[in-house]
Amino acid sequence: MKKFPLKKEVLESLNRFKSMDTKTATIDELEKEFMKLVTNFSFVLISFPKGIKSHRIRINEGQKDFSQLSELWYPPKKAIRKIGRCNDVEEQILYLAGGGHTALKETNPPVGSLITCIECETIKKIELIDIGAIKYIDREQYLKQYSTIHKNILENHYQDNELFDLDNMLKEFIIEEFTRKVDENNEHLYKKSIAISKFFFKAPGVNGILYPSIKSDLKELNYAIPAVDADKYFKPIRVDVFKMVYVEELEKIGLTLTKGSYDELNFEKPIKYSAAKPIENWAKLN
Repeated sequence: MKKFPLKKEVLESLNRFKSMDTKTATIDELEKEFMKLVTNFSFVLISFPKGIKSHRIRINEGQKDFSQLSELWYPPKKAIRKIGRCNDVEEQILYLAGGGHTALKETNPPVGSLITCIECETIKKIELIDIGAIKYIDREQYLKQYSTIHKNILENHYQDNELFDLDNMLKEFIIEEFTRKVDENNEHLYKKSIAISKFFFKAPGVNGILYPSIKSDLKELNYAIPAVDADKYFKPIRVDVFKMVYVEELEKIGLTLTKGSYDELNFEKPIKYSAAKPIENWAKLN
């Protein structure tokens, strides 16, 4: 039978990681400390089938059209000059949302702006590690089944309520790190979520991570996929351009679909825009 550490030892390890100063600690140092912390814990690897859709939104600067699909995908290495929630400098990560409306909330574009959404889908089964999304998920119905599976796995893994409680404590902390609001001048606060991401990205058979959306009260889904797996497992299936408008009679912000690109989407060729095509269940009024 596996020997687990005492609760005191786990709490000391968790508090040690929590107390590390992100202004002075390196991401490598944080990753090594996190690896020590999670050695005795279990995480759920979720298999996403072919055909699962996800979305990414960018604001059109100067209301100019994006001309290449690559402009809507992960940025080039040289353009990544700052660290982000899951990426180090020059580290290419494709950030996606489970729905267009989730991506819209995360982007929060101003009224009057043009935005472009790229919708993509999985082209084959992909394995993603869950770091808290399935605990709160509300919209993605196919994921809800994993909440029960997750609980059963943990109960069988630990066979002890105290250890189960420690698992919850650890994962609540991880969720807090991935849903932390970080100001522009405090990017160093991302270091712990980057360290956690790097640890999981290196795990065998893991193609990316799932984490709850900050702007949806944790009830919707975000993905972080390293570039090599993004290109291997996802393909763009449509591009839509919207204008953000204010609907006076509803006193809410809405969207007007202006045009899009739907055929022969190719990273090697310019985007060809045409008249907008109908779209369902993409976005809701805020």
